[in-house]
Amino acid sequence: MSGRRSQDRELNPDLADELRSEYARRARLDSGKDAYAPLNPAQVYFKGSRTEAAVRLFRSAGIETISGIRILEIGSGAGGILLEYMGLGASPEHLQGVDVLESRVEECRDLLPNASVDCVDAQVLPYDDHTFDMAIQYTAFSSVLSQASRTRMAEEMLRVLVKPAGVIMWYDFWLNPTNRNTVGIRLPEIRRLFPNCEVDAKRITLAPPIARRLAKRSFLACHVLDSLRIFNTHYLALIRQKP
Repeated sequence: MSGRRSQDRELNPDLADELRSEYARRARLDSGKDAYAPLNPAQVYFKGSRTEAAVRLFRSAGIETISGIRILEIGSGAGGILLEYMGLGASPEHLQGVDVLESRVEECRDLLPNASVDCVDAQVLPYDDHTFDMAIQYTAFSSVLSQASRTRMAEEMLRVLVKPAGVIMWYDFWLNPTNRNTVGIRLPEIRRLFPNCEVDAKRITLAPPIARRLAKRSFLACHVLDSLRIFNTHYLALIRQKP
């Protein structure tokens, strides 16, 4: 993908080491479990409800297609979210992922050979200003404990967006009491990270411990509790730069 800065920038070793340690810890905890398996009923429910909510936000913002637009994902991991966006019509050759973990970058490249994926620190993105039409992050920020690092990541996301039409799609915890190695990011913090922006945010995603129990028995029960919002643990937000 074009639009790269000519000067290479190094990873922030502290952030990279922090994330390597956290994901290694999660891998040990999840070993032998199927909580994140594609056919796990809760995972099917999470993906479906999240995709439906994203489509509603796009439509309310007047975005009727994402085909042909340049999309950057911060913390692209193994490529699952980029694959979801392809399912919504995104063109693989216009997808760019970044992650600080080389192993996850390689997984993403294997899954999406026609997309571009770089092992870089999102605090110092190697792309020119105004390169992308959309930047997305799905639970990357909640894994970064340093507020200063989160601020720099947000500044970089805004920098690489085209102006004024570029948008950010945000999906992350506001509450995750079961994992002290993450930080919940509430709506005031989202607004602080993206000053001079309009934030259209919805509370979504039934609390995973509840959904994992209910989804085995009834998707309808999940939808009913989900609609109440009081048990929802994430914000999905569409963030637009003010003119």
